[in-house]
Amino acid sequence: MKRLTTAWLLALSLASAWADGAGLQQALVANDVLRLEQLARRPGEQGALARAVALSLRHRDAEARPALERMAAARLPAAERAAALQELSALLTRQGHYGAAARALDDADRLHPLDAEAQQARAFVAALAELPPMTVEPGPRARLAITRDAAGLARVDASAEGQAQQFVVDTGAAFSTVTESTARRLGLRLLDTEASVGTVSRDALRTRFAVGRELALGSAVLHDVVFIVLPDEALSFAGGAYRIEAILGLPVFLKLGRLGVEQGDGQETLSLGSAAPETREPANLMLSGVQPLLLARSETAGRTLRLFVDTGAKATHLFANAAQASPQLLRQARRQAHTLGGAGGSSTDDAARNLPALTLRVGTRRTTLADVALLSRVAPDRDGAVGQDLLRQGRGYVMDFERMCLSLLP
Repeated sequence: MKRLTTAWLLALSLASAWADGAGLQQALVANDVLRLEQLARRPGEQGALARAVALSLRHRDAEARPALERMAAARLPAAERAAALQELSALLTRQGHYGAAARALDDADRLHPLDAEAQQARAFVAALAELPPMTVEPGPRARLAITRDAAGLARVDASAEGQAQQFVVDTGAAFSTVTESTARRLGLRLLDTEASVGTVSRDALRTRFAVGRELALGSAVLHDVVFIVLPDEALSFAGGAYRIEAILGLPVFLKLGRLGVEQGDGQETLSLGSAAPETREPANLMLSGVQPLLLARSETAGRTLRLFVDTGAKATHLFANAAQASPQLLRQARRQAHTLGGAGGSSTDDAARNLPALTLRVGTRRTTLADVALLSRVAPDRDGAVGQDLLRQGRGYVMDFERMCLSLLP
């Protein structure tokens, strides 16, 4: 499924820059963790800001939070202090401290006015301000059988509030999601607050929220799980022929620490927590708020690409800024419209192009994807997104959020 917008991480408007250019500004806007780690070696407060943001992007939250708080109070230009506060808000959001996340955005707004999307993000976390963080019972470990639906999405059987429910597995969902009728049937606690989320097909979709006291994924049990509640029609497609009732989003998998999708003996399995295979390759994941991004070296692009990991997407695609930074991507590209679908409908990019091949290196694996869409839109903080065409190569994959590593299983 299309990721939900976490706009406080996108298109930061910073007024100041390094004396030798806009290096820090550009790295912050792009969430360019590799460049930020280079800038972090420099002395002074701006080097410290680069380090603080890089720590957060690397999911080293225990170090990042106090570092970002120091930068928010440092003698930096107002716009750079606002950048620290916006990254702090993203960190607090993924930890479930929604009230503190909203206050950080309020403080950022006073320093440097938030744009419309960031204001939308602020309203989103403010709507959850009174909720406690999600918790998981000790030693989470589970193995669940996967079935693939008509769209090729992975579904698993679980339970919420003791009621059986099938869920789509979707790291591209910033929050777990249910339809309104499903929330009522499961007995989830519906909140009075509302907000809006961005989707692939529209700028804003009005949403409610619900909380599950207990979500059981086999023997892995979580409490106080937040769900976005969408109108039933938002997750109904092809005239109702294909429907989704419930989605497991990234915060659940972050809390469990590790997930694996493996094919063996004719059965595909989702393994969670300590049941998932261990990873031994170097770190290649980062977190943009509650969105996982893969750092993958591309011979085709001639550089490392930042790619959103969306297990709910069929195919990998790139954004226009990827070709702006790597013009060689256009050499064999041809014009071909491309349609993306998600909550609320679908949208077609008539100006998209098709890349006949894109080579990526994920850990020790080198793989070439065919017919990759190059969209005409720009995404400041990423080059594109990878989907099932990458993840289902070989025997499966593992996403380890403790070691921050995505591994493709041979």
